[in-house]
Amino acid sequence: ETVKAGEILGIEVVPGIEFYTTRPGVEILGYFPDKADFLDKLHRGVFAPLIESIRASKQEKLRAMAKRVPEAFARYQLDIEIVRDDIDRYLRNGISSTGDISVILWLKYSEIFKEKLHIPDIKAFHARFTSNYAEINVPLNTGEDLSMENLCRQVYDWGGLPFLPHPVELRNKEHLGNAALFEVIEKLGACHLQGIELDNFRNTICPECGRHQTDLLIELRQRYNQLHPDRLPLLASSGVDSHNQPGEGIEMGWGRHGEMRPELARLDLIRQMKERQKELFFS
Repeated sequence: ETVKAGEILGIEVVPGIEFYTTRPGVEILGYFPDKADFLDKLHRGVFAPLIESIRASKQEKLRAMAKRVPEAFARYQLDIEIVRDDIDRYLRNGISSTGDISVILWLKYSEIFKEKLHIPDIKAFHARFTSNYAEINVPLNTGEDLSMENLCRQVYDWGGLPFLPHPVELRNKEHLGNAALFEVIEKLGACHLQGIELDNFRNTICPECGRHQTDLLIELRQRYNQLHPDRLPLLASSGVDSHNQPGEGIEMGWGRHGEMRPELARLDLIRQMKERQKELFFS
């Protein structure tokens, strides 16, 4: 639908897919700049076996999480629940992610959470309850290999371009140092990683070296490309997923205080992606 809308409105659309991985807070993005090839694979069901397996497992996980809600908050002497009408009231397309559970609970009970549990916003609520296995979260039980390495290989096998978004989440969630962060990029590079997101609203000052993390990621990408002249150089992308909440002040492509860099989000990236896909799969 989006590809067709882009044709009508004259907007360049790059089809893609996002996979959660076994590493907390980190996804693998797959881009398919050749729209005809993507739509052909979509209609032939090339992606369906893996995606439908994950989707079914995820729905089981989300149902289990919703059932845990009353018990989780009973420990705090709070009467909290998710009922069918909540899903229709607060969401457009049903519960499809853990974030949707946070949205329902926050929109329904935010005043209670602020007053009784001193939780300031939905992001803090998500971190304390929804993504916390000791509270609401439950494991995703699927027989699929959802490691970052395997998902890079899978996107590549489909003829797409695997990208690593917001690498700083590995530092935020796993407390990785810069050497360990570069090691992750190295491992993914060996699994056909084609690009890395350099700029994102999450990027702040690096606690290890004192530099802005966008500058650090630019340097890590350059170092990787210099160390591997036998591989195609990693492309550079920029994050525009704002995840803004009312009053938070995060703007798409701008960040919270205008710290994001528009020069790293050039339209030329789409041309480079098309050339890369053609070079890898259609030459």
